[in-house]
This record gives sequence, structure tokens and C-alpha cells, in this order.
Amino acid sequence: MRKDYKYSGPLSGISSKKFGDVMLIPGGVVSMPPDNEYTKRLIRKGWLQEVKMSSRETKRRK
Repeated sequence: MRKDYKYSGPLSGISSKKFGDVMLIPGGVVSMPPDNEYTKRLIRKGWLQEVKMSSRETKRRK
């Protein structure tokens, strides 16, 4: 399971066997697994903030 986060750190990228390649663009939204150690580290640094979707957006994704 993944969650959407807004990224506010420096321009970067991740290549992980668990969730593939991810570009981290300041101000962009990225989908990452919340239980991953790298995700947790970025949250602790304050570079990831969870994006809450409206119920309308949630229904559209299903």
C-alpha cells in the first residue's frame, strides 16, 4: 500500500527494489509506502507531508 505525500526537500531521486524509481521534485506529490524506512526518514526531516484526498478523489482512484 502506498500513500501520497507532498515533497519539500531538494531535487532528488530514489531507486528502490521495493517500490521502483521515484523522482523527488520540490512541491511535487509522490506516492511511497508509509512503512518504508526511507519514507519515514523523509517524514522526520519534514520533507514529506501526507496529502489527504477528498472522498471524491478516493472514489475516482478505485
